[in-house]
Amino acid sequence: MEAFVYHLPPLKSNHNPILVELVRNGVPNRQKCPFRFLASWISHEDFDHFMRQNLQKKESWNVQISSFKKELQIWNKKIFGHIFTKKKKLLKQLYQISNSLTS
Repeated sequence: MEAFVYHLPPLKSNHNPILVELVRNGVPNRQKCPFRFLASWISHEDFDHFMRQNLQKKESWNVQISSFKKELQIWNKKIFGHIFTKKKKLLKQLYQISNSLTS
């Protein structure tokens, strides 16, 4: 098992939090993360329409969920915006600002 330590930018104080990531195989596998439903999707004005359009009652539940998951991942990137990429960019900007203020 290996550990990766990330120094994060300060968010609400002058202390820098750290993130420790434990990995079993030595390299984090970003490709096989489990699907997670984001509560923030519900707040998007088009989400209700998206759900009605992509959940059809003609198919079995398993087929619907599998198809819905794929469509939701596409919708997340195209319509909602890939919030994880945005978050990563914002954290990088905060880190750079923090470094410039302490230099």
